[in-house]
Amino acid sequence: MSILHVLCGSLVFATIAESSEFSIKMPEDLETVDGSCILIPCSFNVPPENELDLRSPASGVWRKHSRWFADSTDVFNSSKTSNVLRGEILGQLTHKNCTSVLYNVTRAMEDLYFFRVEMGFKYTFEDHVTIKTRDVLPKPRVTPPSRQQEGSTIRVACSVASPCPQSPPTLTWRPALGDSVVTMQKKEDGTQEVSSVLSFISSSVHNGVDLSCVVSSSDTRVAVQETIRLAVDYCPKNVSVSMTPAEWLLGRNVTLSCFSDAHPAVESYWQQTSIST
Repeated sequence: MSILHVLCGSLVFATIAESSEFSIKMPEDLETVDGSCILIPCSFNVPPENELDLRSPASGVWRKHSRWFADSTDVFNSSKTSNVLRGEILGQLTHKNCTSVLYNVTRAMEDLYFFRVEMGFKYTFEDHVTIKTRDVLPKPRVTPPSRQQEGSTIRVACSVASPCPQSPPTLTWRPALGDSVVTMQKKEDGTQEVSSVLSFISSSVHNGVDLSCVVSSSDTRVAVQETIRLAVDYCPKNVSVSMTPAEWLLGRNVTLSCFSDAHPAVESYWQQTSIST
């Protein structure tokens, strides 16, 4: 901290100016299912003169609503055994990693959250994260495949946010057209998402099929889904010809009709006719 001396008439006032070298990095907004837990990716920096104070014992505090003691509530303090919210500091504070998880975050706990570190120094950072809850899981994001030819391998990706590490959402494909690979991925802001990639060999029977990625979780009974319609190109199949009338006599007109199953649909037909008399 630095002291700024301000001259006002014959009086000198001393004001505290916050060092710009105290900084914290975390998402601006986070959201979880009502009653579930939430992961807060978090890291911080301190001025060079405070580097030597990064030592144990160290504790972290998550403060609700305000940065200051007045009009705020410390919902979690890692140095205490009893807290408003159960939580964990997953990161190593002496290495400036304040990544945390808070449990049983209900709608009543929606607010601004500030982080305070206490070790060789004590400091509450200015930037905050806004935590919100929702009743149901968010809709997944499905990346539709490009239009494919029959016989090619189709890969469809589905992903959804995973705010609670202890109960990640489950992704299910309906219908199950092939094998799927599920992975947990870390995004640039430190939050996590679950991803599932479905792979199968395309066939004419897949054209026009509605494929859904269904998201479910133990934290909510309501499943959500996102649906896409597949498009597969294939050559004409089941070519057939019909004749009207079905029985014909020499010298009478008849109509020949050609049918086939193809995608895209056949635009024109031509015929080679050989009539024996």
